[in-house]
Amino acid sequence: MIHKTRFQTTPNQEEAFENSARTVAFRCLYATGDNLQGKLFPWHWHSAFEIDLVTGCDTRFEFEGTILDIPAGNAVFINSQKIHAYQPQNPVKCRIYAFLFEPVLLAGEYNGEIFRKYVAPVLNSEISGVEIPAADPIFAYIQEMIRLCAEEPQYYEIRVRTQVEEFWCRLLDKITAVQ
Repeated sequence: MIHKTRFQTTPNQEEAFENSARTVAFRCLYATGDNLQGKLFPWHWHSAFEIDLVTGCDTRFEFEGTILDIPAGNAVFINSQKIHAYQPQNPVKCRIYAFLFEPVLLAGEYNGEIFRKYVAPVLNSEISGVEIPAADPIFAYIQEMIRLCAEEPQYYEIRVRTQVEEFWCRLLDKITAVQ
């Protein structure tokens, strides 16, 4: 199920979720213009990696030292523990689908071999956000993750995990190609 975010932060700007990250390895949320504070979805961070699908209007994502202008219909990957905010060009039309997943969803355990080889390098990198255009083949995985969360077919959690793993492999290819 995709839930509308009830955005809240802790005093240190960490986004607070209704369920703790230890019991929920992934969540799918959406935000609309009424989630904004002023014209901005407030500065925050979280331990989860985040993939945002932007619909309705172009949206500016801000990170410390980086700005990504994401056209409607495209997506952005946001690294774990990176403070960020976003500002839609038209809050009335804005709808952002946010798929968040904890690193342990990919790795199975913290500090295991998969975590050290494939998760920690991204987690510990300077990467704040990566734009994912709709034309990029990686985009299909994002659409499928959101579809599975919306429809919840049998075994959807396992199917979502498979999509996340495939997305991650393609993201690693994309990041490596840029470096």
